[in-house]
Amino acid sequence: MEKMLIVDDNADLRKILKITFGYGKYKVLEASNGEQALEIAARELPEIILLDIMMPGIDGMEVCKEIKANPDLNRSFVIMLTGLGQQKDREYALEAGANFYMTKPFSPNELIMVIEGVRTGKKTLEELGMDSKAFDLRWSDRQGKDQPV
Repeated sequence: MEKMLIVDDNADLRKILKITFGYGKYKVLEASNGEQALEIAARELPEIILLDIMMPGIDGMEVCKEIKANPDLNRSFVIMLTGLGQQKDREYALEAGANFYMTKPFSPNELIMVIEGVRTGKKTLEELGMDSKAFDLRWSDRQGKDQPV
């Protein structure tokens, strides 16, 4: 069973995501802040990390950088889920090593499609079967190059 780490200071959002992904192929782990996220990630080595940016203590950008700098974790797919929609925030997240950037609000179905797309190497919304005008996402490949979608 694959492991997914959900990192967000909003307990309600963690609960919704746990319900969405907790049945089936994922063992869902939760963290409410960056410190917990790094501890759990180091111990559990999750394949997928859903990561908020704005959290108390260590923010999501720093968590992402530390994950991508750790040889045991740098293969984890990091999907940023955030309320920050500014271009500079997107660019900073991708520079920090995020594989995908998704703004809140989002639908669980969109997130499921993004996760499957990230895992299978799809790089555009069109490849995912999604309308690029419906919501704002960015993709970053494993080499750190990014392209808007």
